Amino acid sequence: MAYREVRVIEIKEVLRLWLAAVPKKRIAEMTHLDRRTVRRHITLATSHGLVPGDRTKARRTAICHVMLPYGENAHRGCVAAVGW
Repeated sequence: MAYREVRVIEIKEVLRLWLAAVPKKRIAEMTHLDRRTVRRHITLATSHGLVPGDRTKARRTAICHVMLPYGENAHRGCVAAVGW
């Protein structure tokens, strides 16, 4: 399996669309990612308590936790991110 760097913007975009109740297949088409990759990001998000339609501040913290497994730099500054 080839190594591919995962960008923070990719994860956030997948989660943003999923939180807006966009179907996984459509998210994959919109982001040009494989459906399995989209499913992996969403599975990780749900394991941290994210659910579609959640508009609380806890959502921002959960998104940061979702990005932790992708490396130490992936979540840097996400707590102070505007719009999440």
